[in-house]
Amino acid sequence: MIDSADVEYKYIYIIEDNDDHEKILRKLLRQTSYAEHPIQRFTTVEDFFEHIRENLTPAIVFCDQNLPDSDADRTSDQVMKMIPDQFVVIAMTSSGNSVNSSNILRNGAQDYILKSGWTSEGIERSINNAIDRMKLIEEARNANKELDTFTRMVSHDLKSPLSVILLEAETASKEIGAESPANQQLKSIREEAHNAITIIESMLSYARASWKVDSLDMILPEECAAHAQKQVLSQHQHKQPVKIQIAPIDPVLATDTALTQIFQNLLSNAVKYNTSDEIAIRIYQ
Repeated sequence: MIDSADVEYKYIYIIEDNDDHEKILRKLLRQTSYAEHPIQRFTTVEDFFEHIRENLTPAIVFCDQNLPDSDADRTSDQVMKMIPDQFVVIAMTSSGNSVNSSNILRNGAQDYILKSGWTSEGIERSINNAIDRMKLIEEARNANKELDTFTRMVSHDLKSPLSVILLEAETASKEIGAESPANQQLKSIREEAHNAITIIESMLSYARASWKVDSLDMILPEECAAHAQKQVLSQHQHKQPVKIQIAPIDPVLATDTALTQIFQNLLSNAVKYNTSDEIAIRIYQ
């Protein structure tokens, strides 16, 4: 990755196999503030990649979707991902398909333009927007790195005392014996310490952007809701009684910790902002 804050894009690359389209784009570029930038054309994706293997100087790339060695789907889904961060990429499309345009941006392009609406003003605006978006992406990456560092530090500082609490509760439980009435409270303390550690670890995983589809499981939401209910009721300090009814809910693809946290937030707010003499909450599908 590169720091795009002070990057100067010295070249313009055009990946376009249609001669007429290339000539029009070149002519319009000469009417923009980027007129002095050297322009180099490639008619295939392979020619372009062969060139940049030896030259990674930051450049502005206009890439047509339909090329002799790459159709629209491959270009938007694969080629955009393969272009290095040194390049600001503007895809050129022939239709205003919103789904396709979203794929282009999601997979690495910073902007896209419709060939039917080419103007020098529009092209210059697209270049400026693409460069600005690249800077924002780089700022977000840097912010995420700082957040990851902060989260690691905080998670370590939080897990340490929880581990001590867990150890002390386990030791006390062994010393007082299984028949002691206090054992149930110690068991609850151990469970909540374990839960807190799990939540911290999940938060750390989230900060690292490691919650991916392949890490999700089919789980029963009412089980997560029941656990959240226990958490909320244990923290409830108001005088009015709280009744929470949880109906069966179809399994969903999620993570236990994330879904439990969602239910806990919802229930906490429902209890906190309820002024009734008796709080009645029902969770159902």
